[in-house]
Amino acid sequence: MKGIILTLEGSMAHFKRPETNNNPLTYSLIHKPAIIGFIGAVTGQERKDMAPLFPILCEDLLISITVLTPIEKDSCANTKRSAMASSFGAPGRYYWEYLKDPKYRLVIALKDKRSEEIFELFCNNIKNNRSAYAPYLGVAKCPAKITFIEEVNVSEEEKKGIFLTNAIFSKEHSIDLSKETEILFERIPLSESNDWEYSSFIEIVCPFKEVKIEGQYRNISNETKAWFL
Repeated sequence: MKGIILTLEGSMAHFKRPETNNNPLTYSLIHKPAIIGFIGAVTGQERKDMAPLFPILCEDLLISITVLTPIEKDSCANTKRSAMASSFGAPGRYYWEYLKDPKYRLVIALKDKRSEEIFELFCNNIKNNRSAYAPYLGVAKCPAKITFIEEVNVSEEEKKGIFLTNAIFSKEHSIDLSKETEILFERIPLSESNDWEYSSFIEIVCPFKEVKIEGQYRNISNETKAWFL
């Protein structure tokens, strides 16, 4: 199946954890629904049109994520005023947690032909350094820089075996711990419904250097192997 490799980076990112409200925290890395939203921005989908596309694109696209920079978080304080009855309430402070200098390598592949039109438009825009709307990393105050790397082929068939990877993988994979290995465990959203709510989650493992694991994978142009969300 056709795939595209790109890098996505910025000075800050925020992928809100839904269980946090007034002082929102962020997931430790980008997740699939956030990437689907990024695809919508690049291809120029209106919000009302994008809502029903979320569950479809989450199902039709396969995504591999590699974290290229250390995961560091910081908090930023903001001043907020509430407008009531034509007057302003007393100022308040609230805090957002941000990821610092995130950078990701994404492999995005088309699994189902019903999303071929939007996928082809996305690939063409990325290759030609175009975006219908300004792309960002989770929230509008975190603009994103996109770099096209190359087009690839991703194997249709998912295989099982031992392979080396520095991309994220499922908690169901077995990890070779014969060498000291630094990894992060995180439960991240896997899909989003058309009412803007996360509808499913998955436990993943994020390595910070190449590790040997055993489990499901797909070939990328017969050169490397990776697990895809």
